[in-house]
Amino acid sequence: MWSMVRSSGDPVLVGITAGEAAFDLEEKTDQQQVDMLMEALGEIFGDVPAPTHTLVTRWGGDENAVGAYSYMQVGTLGGSDYDILAAPVGETVFFAGEGTCREHPATAAGAFLTGLREAGRIDKMLSDE
Repeated sequence: MWSMVRSSGDPVLVGITAGEAAFDLEEKTDQQQVDMLMEALGEIFGDVPAPTHTLVTRWGGDENAVGAYSYMQVGTLGGSDYDILAAPVGETVFFAGEGTCREHPATAAGAFLTGLREAGRIDKMLSDE
């Protein structure tokens, strides 16, 4: 779990489940998943206020994601491969997403941060014109 308060400015908590547990959770309703999370947080921290908004994703059932995170295959260049994937195509196509982040690959934080990176890149490009 990650607290995104530093990067978002709001009290946002992100939780990720992997493997069979993730597929099992997808069988539960959004509310059942939130209730399970709140119960676990309550056991750890005591009285935890109820969230004002929740969003539950189902990547395993998403035909475009199929539960996948990016990963570097054995034999690749590792960190520099992320840089290659992040390289813009001229001044027209810009790439963001956790698969383009060498510091935080396969994470929501990596996806968020690379969105900021590309927005900054575009802003600089437009400011230099």
